Amino acid sequence: MSFLLSSGVATPPGPLTRSRGPFLGVTRLRVSAVADHRSTAHPGRMADLDRSRNLWPQIADDLRRRLHAGEWEPGERFPGTVALAAEYGTAQATTQKAVVTLRAEGWLRLEVGQGNYVTDAPPESP
Repeated sequence: MSFLLSSGVATPPGPLTRSRGPFLGVTRLRVSAVADHRSTAHPGRMADLDRSRNLWPQIADDLRRRLHAGEWEPGERFPGTVALAAEYGTAQATTQKAVVTLRAEGWLRLEVGQGNYVTDAPPESP
């Protein structure tokens, strides 16, 4: 298979090189897959967010509530930020801020290369 070099990036020949960037068509596929997941995952979660305020604290509050309710068992792998972003209808960076907050509070522990896991002992409630 031959590749075209454009700005130092190898791109395969064909319809993908006709767009404004390398592999733009592949990116569109992934975005549409996430959009499909958003519409079927938890449609009520998107409506619960107040878009006039910062979203990540609202997501952190909801995830904290769900953790406290036992939706995920201690030691269980926590959903990734891509799945959470699709569920809440937000950018991945937004859900990442919420997950980092939960880790700092002691709800989650990070295992490098594996993901986030629910801690055995949740933090004390104020």
